[in-house]
Parts: sequence; C-alpha cells; structure tokens
Amino acid sequence: MINIIRVPPNMVEIIWDKARPLLQKCEDAMAEKDRVDPDTYRKQLMAGVDHQMMLVSEGADCIAVAILRLTYEDNGDRIIEIVSLAGDRLGEWAEPFHHVTREIALAENCTKIVTYTIRKGWSKVLSTFGYKEGLTPHTLDLGEY
Repeated sequence: MINIIRVPPNMVEIIWDKARPLLQKCEDAMAEKDRVDPDTYRKQLMAGVDHQMMLVSEGADCIAVAILRLTYEDNGDRIIEIVSLAGDRLGEWAEPFHHVTREIALAENCTKIVTYTIRKGWSKVLSTFGYKEGLTPHTLDLGEY
C-alpha cells in the first residue's frame, strides 16, 4: 500500500538517510548551476519555517520524496513551490501525491502550486492534473477548487 506523508520537522532527521539518495538523484540530473546540496534542504526542513518534506512510501521503503516551499509571488499571492521531486514508480503515486499536495496548498491559503521539471515525462504527467507549462515552471491555479 502506497502512503503519502507530510513529514514533520522533528522527524526529518529520522528518515533523512532514506530520502537523501532520492534527492541527490534529482539534483544530479540538473544542470550544475541549478543544483542544491540536499543537506541544505535538511536544515531548512528541520527549521520547519517554509520548507516541508513529503514522503511516498510502501512499508519501510521510500519510493519518492518531495520538498515543498511555502513562499509568495511578487503580487503577494501565497504559493507552494515543489522545489525537488524524485522517485520511482511514478504511476503508482502521482495522482494521490497531487491530491495531497493540493489539499496542503489549499489549507495554507495558497493560490497556486508551482513546480519545475527537467523531464518531458513529468510535463506529460503534470498536464493530466491541470498544470499548464510556463517558460520553466508548471503551475496549477487553485482557484478552480
């Protein structure tokens, strides 16, 4: 059974060894200028201010991990950015992950979800949930919900 968990700040350290390799895999696929050391995320996640970790698991196995960041657009709208997302078996968790992330965004009074993708396959998956491709980011307008 697939589980999608919003990891509280005090649990980040406990699951970090399972999540870090997936995050590193994502960073390694990026252009060098865009890479972020996953340990930078760890510090931000443990602080619990504006970064949150989502974990996709099956039993004790970590299948995917995402880093969400609560931030504001220039016009003052609150948004969630999916700043890192990596994992395996996408077809098994993409839809429930989308729904959980959308519910978090709505609960946080966000107007939009923004994600950045480097793979064309992700663009195809995101479009099935209503994301529109921009120059770089894909966005989901939450005004429809």
